[in-house]
Amino acid sequence: MKYTLITLTALAGVTYAQDLITNGSFENPSSSYTVLAPGSGSVPGWTVSGGDVEIFGINDFVGSGNFVRTGITPSSSVTEGLQTLDLSYGALNATITQTVNTTAGTNYKLSFDLGTVKGVSGRTGIANFALFVNGNVAGIYNVSTESTTSIYYESKSHTFTGTGSDTIAFSSIGAFNNPGGVKQDFHFIDNVSLTVVPEPSSTALLSLGGLALILRRRK
Repeated sequence: MKYTLITLTALAGVTYAQDLITNGSFENPSSSYTVLAPGSGSVPGWTVSGGDVEIFGINDFVGSGNFVRTGITPSSSVTEGLQTLDLSYGALNATITQTVNTTAGTNYKLSFDLGTVKGVSGRTGIANFALFVNGNVAGIYNVSTESTTSIYYESKSHTFTGTGSDTIAFSSIGAFNNPGGVKQDFHFIDNVSLTVVPEPSSTALLSLGGLALILRRRK
């Protein structure tokens, strides 16, 4: 009985994993390929600025989809859900922004997946991203691939201390798609989440919970 009690107490620490980001995998609205202009509020939770962005659905890459000509494997196009967002439709430094209510003094972990693909419409397979927290540059990320058939994603994260209300923004760096000029690569972003960093005591409880389960099974 005491092991069960310890385990239940430890599991209470899971509440720390509650995601504070709205629409982090860009599933809403559910649609086929869509271009969204700056100022658009069409993607709930996010504001678009600096340049157009694109929503891609996994079905856009199947036989009857909008991008079947690219030869991209549909299963590689997203990392969470059925849709992803591209920050490099046709202008420099397209940006998506979301403001989140946090607890001042509490540490948070922002996680996200960044991706690109090579060879589509002459693109080179190199994408550069910037992360901003409250208007300040929090990270610069480079993602590159030689693949012409799979979108390559890398999982990234950034930890910061909440202020009570924090604004998070992702921007493509140097993205430009001009039929008469330079074509830089897709800047895909997916699976954005923001969670509280567990306190050491909570982490210890989770470890004790796992130990209790092992001990109980051995009895």
